[in-house]
Amino acid sequence: MKEIRALERIAFLVEKFNILEIDEYAEIKAKLDEVSDKESETGSVRINTITIEIELGMITKVIPNDGIQVLKDSSRDVLAIYTQTTKDNVIGYSDIRIHEDVFGYMVQYDPTKNKSYVQWMLNTMTRLIKSGEIEEAIRFGSEDLVQANEYLTLFHKHKVSKMFKKLCKDNPSVKELTDPSNINQYHHLSQVFDAVEVYIERDVSELESKMNQFVKVGEALIPFKDRNFTLYIPISVGSSTIFSDFASWCTAKVGDSNFESYTTQKTSLGKKSNLFIVIDNNLFLDKDDPNYSNNIWQFHFESNQTMDYKNSHEPNIYEKIISKSEGLKAYFYDHLVSLAKADIGNIQSNQYLKSLLLFGFSDVLFKVINEEIPAIKFVKMKLPELPSLSKFTKLDSLYLKECGLREINDNVKDLKNLSIMAFPNNELKKVPECVGYLKKLLLLNFNNNKIKTFPDSIANLDKSNGGSLMRLVIANNPISDAEVERLRLLLPNTNIVTTKDVTISNK
Repeated sequence: MKEIRALERIAFLVEKFNILEIDEYAEIKAKLDEVSDKESETGSVRINTITIEIELGMITKVIPNDGIQVLKDSSRDVLAIYTQTTKDNVIGYSDIRIHEDVFGYMVQYDPTKNKSYVQWMLNTMTRLIKSGEIEEAIRFGSEDLVQANEYLTLFHKHKVSKMFKKLCKDNPSVKELTDPSNINQYHHLSQVFDAVEVYIERDVSELESKMNQFVKVGEALIPFKDRNFTLYIPISVGSSTIFSDFASWCTAKVGDSNFESYTTQKTSLGKKSNLFIVIDNNLFLDKDDPNYSNNIWQFHFESNQTMDYKNSHEPNIYEKIISKSEGLKAYFYDHLVSLAKADIGNIQSNQYLKSLLLFGFSDVLFKVINEEIPAIKFVKMKLPELPSLSKFTKLDSLYLKECGLREINDNVKDLKNLSIMAFPNNELKKVPECVGYLKKLLLLNFNNNKIKTFPDSIANLDKSNGGSLMRLVIANNPISDAEVERLRLLLPNTNIVTTKDVTISNK
């Protein structure tokens, strides 16, 4: 009877979620290829892209190329398709269809006989796509379903017990759930992990011994250890899966590890990549010890993954690890700098540079860039301070957007050839006096910062004083009307763009 109910449920979900069949996808792909070929011939933008026009460093318009997006993992298997749209500069995701192979895995990894959790898995993957968390959606559909089976098994076993509800109520990660026994209240797999973690059996007494054994036989490395952390590099599947009881990574799953799919990827130096596991040494204590910690992290730089033990992205690497260990700081600095220098062709897509910023090494960005470069552009890179750029004597354009920039080094005055300096969407409160030395500046963009006043020296940039400034963008700053009028007097020949101007142009 349960088998009949399971089949009925599966049939219902296939229809409700409009599961994408293999043959149907082949037809869609053929149409996409045809459209792409025609657009390529006419020189227009290919489907599935968004073109951003930038006018002198200020985004003025977003032109959407709405179309079907194909969600694939690193092995090029199709996971889902969806429609991407853009309206009022906001990207949207709709018409999501999960591929039947992924749906089949969801059915397979649902631990219940009547397949009670398949719909939750479908909703979770769909929700990730709708919210724009594309990398997380790929990881869920291609890697995390094995972990889902383990956590859902524990969840299903314990959810009806009074102790489970009490433990959830005391757990800060899930205490906000009104009914922790209802799987539909969990939005991510990591939340399910938080709820069932207490039921996962762990033997910390053997972990350190196993690590040392793998090092002894040449299947792992421990290149660094201090009183706070141990750095462990697994070289084989076996040396990676010893963490199966301590972390949710797909590389640690016994019998179904994705270890080789990561380590066979090439670094910028052409070598096999490594997984780096950083262990809080308090993990080796007895679980009843008051100093016990379950903190353990795994890094894979080539795939942009810095994961905590829950298999969630860890954004606070510097605060939690690097700032507490000079040895680890030096190790990762040397490792990442060598890889970043070998992949310096495209700065914006250089994954090693992004990792250096995440690890708190913001100064290195400008150490690996060629001194002859004419333009520097960084978007959404963690860069709280702008270091000395004196060596970039040929720099013509400096564009830093959404970098958390709080301060500009006074040595910016040495950039005598700079014509565009744009710092939109940052945290600047002050513009240094030295900006007045940059006589060749045509554009100065401080859109959406925290600036209240400008230095008197900015008057030197006006054509009446031998400067070249054509446009100053000060929109979306806490600037008074009186300060705006003062700037107009200091820069009578400059087009000053204020918040009011931007509001009027958008109407």
